[in-house]
Amino acid sequence: MIRASAMLILLTGTFVVSAQDEPQPPFEHQEGRFRVVFPSAPKQRIVPIVTKHGKLNVHLFTVQKSGSEYVISYSDLPAGNLKKVDVEDVLDFAQDGAKREMKAEVSGAHPIGDDKLPGREFVLDMPDKVRAKVRLYVVGNRLYQVMVIGTPEFIAGATTKAFLDSLQVQVNP
Repeated sequence: MIRASAMLILLTGTFVVSAQDEPQPPFEHQEGRFRVVFPSAPKQRIVPIVTKHGKLNVHLFTVQKSGSEYVISYSDLPAGNLKKVDVEDVLDFAQDGAKREMKAEVSGAHPIGDDKLPGREFVLDMPDKVRAKVRLYVVGNRLYQVMVIGTPEFIAGATTKAFLDSLQVQVNP
């Protein structure tokens, strides 16, 4: 069972190609300051949530295809909070929330990105042999989450890597 919506309420020029797919143009979201290559046009919605960092609107973009789900979301943390909260604390909070909300085990967590785009990648192993590969990034007061949810074999494959690698974030708005 694919549960991207629950996952994201936890707060809460590369092409993705498979043998049957045509290359897709990048999906660009001006307000979100990102672009990513989905396998088709994403569904969009805003999910309001309340966290220890305050009330947040999670901007959610999803595509379900062939039993897998491709997801990107972003949310703006209250600007004052990041002066008080370390970026690692935000990444920890998001990772812990993912584990709790998805009733999953976390493995392979490691830092990614650089000083301008700090982040973390990890894998979530959920019930029913469902797995998610997740990347979190913090840019200013914005938290980005990009992930693919599917079978362990799919998550380990080239299509998952291509989608995750296709994310481009505007660091200096």
